[in-house]
Amino acid sequence: VDAFSKAVVVEPKFAIAWYNLGRIERSLNHFDQAKTYLDRAIELQSDLTKAYFERALLFKQIGENEKALSDYNTIIKMKGDTYMEAFSNRGLTKKAIGDYGGALADLNQAIEEFPQNAELFKNRGNLQFLFGLHRKAIDDYTQ
Repeated sequence: VDAFSKAVVVEPKFAIAWYNLGRIERSLNHFDQAKTYLDRAIELQSDLTKAYFERALLFKQIGENEKALSDYNTIIKMKGDTYMEAFSNRGLTKKAIGDYGGALADLNQAIEEFPQNAELFKNRGNLQFLFGLHRKAIDDYTQ
């Protein structure tokens, strides 16, 4: 915290330092401060997808799922460095709000683009299981 706080004093437009401050504050459950820092990072560097991702995690953590979905949508549109994780997390967020069809669609698309990712198959298997599609769940778990 001290190092990044000094960095933003020395260079107030250093988006990565603001992003890292936001990550640290979120990990400490200082949500308001984390959001302020992440907003600043995004304001300074609008293509910093990992800042959107961190802010989406924060929103999800505090129950603001619609805002989390909005940030995941932004990342997916930009195809940023957290693209696959955004698909997976958007699907899990949709599941959390009861949009099981949307969650399944996201996981299907993510698997199509990243067919070697075991976590995506596990997440889709869990969703298939909730739908009562046990054979499909087993197939996903096996994959």
